[in-house]
Amino acid sequence: MRVTNPTARKLLAHPALFFGAGLVAALIIPGPAKPLKTYILTPMIIVMFLSTTEIRFKALMDVKRYGAKVVGAILLNYGFVSTLALLLAWIVFKEGDLYAGFVMMAAMPTAIAVIPLTYLMKGNVEVAVVGVTLSYILALGLGPALVHFLLGSQLEVWRIFETLILVILFPLLASRLLIHLDIDEKMGLGKDVMVNICFFMVMYIIIGVNFEAFFIDTGVLVIVGLICIARSLGTGVTCLGICKFLNVKRSDTITYTFFSSFKNLGIVAAIALVLFGERASIPAALGAPIEMTNYIVLAILIGWLFPDGAKDEKDRKID
Repeated sequence: MRVTNPTARKLLAHPALFFGAGLVAALIIPGPAKPLKTYILTPMIIVMFLSTTEIRFKALMDVKRYGAKVVGAILLNYGFVSTLALLLAWIVFKEGDLYAGFVMMAAMPTAIAVIPLTYLMKGNVEVAVVGVTLSYILALGLGPALVHFLLGSQLEVWRIFETLILVILFPLLASRLLIHLDIDEKMGLGKDVMVNICFFMVMYIIIGVNFEAFFIDTGVLVIVGLICIARSLGTGVTCLGICKFLNVKRSDTITYTFFSSFKNLGIVAAIALVLFGERASIPAALGAPIEMTNYIVLAILIGWLFPDGAKDEKDRKID
């Protein structure tokens, strides 16, 4: 796909535009969202198929060199972020569909976007690649176990595992073909546009099916939004501040900060909608635009706290 205008390329490649368009479209014409919700997993499978080309299993072979950092990054995501989300959701809701939505958020891995964001901010890309890869592998077992433990008999473990295989494992393995075909180089901007169109569809469906809630349950939505802010911007800023205080290397700090800020909310929204119902997808629906803003704030803070962007080039190398 050839687009020569730099501004147009940035807009087409940035998911924020498509998330916003999906939200606006759902608020204006919500009707088609309900019949489309049956197909909510399809765009997420496509997104995972195209975006997991960023993941390299080869990087796992040299894990001894940065194993401790990878473990730290995963613990930040599944420990710090997930625990805070669950704690706040339990204090406020204790049970119900919204609580189930936050449980699903806690059970899912970090966002694939952590890898390119880490690269853009000159973070430790090796740790990001291995950490994201392992977090998706862990999610196949940890996700169903966590959901079953927290929600009990509300859902059969096999249904969760089956859905995760469909949305995570199958696209992850199938994407190896795209790597072999060098699809990133051949498709270029076209791949980003396809991914973003799928994000548009996911956002349109989850906002559309919850259309009435945006005008009736505004108080509840504010609370859900505040929890999402706490578990993304709050955790990210906290991690950034602690790393700065402890004099952690700049590149590692960036990677840790992103792992402590992002979840794959597309997967969260799709699976929550399919397995728990429409309201369960609301936390992910509100969390997505919050995470977009979160990146901007964190980028500004990183630039302020680490004015010297010098770093070893090896930290950016992807095996």
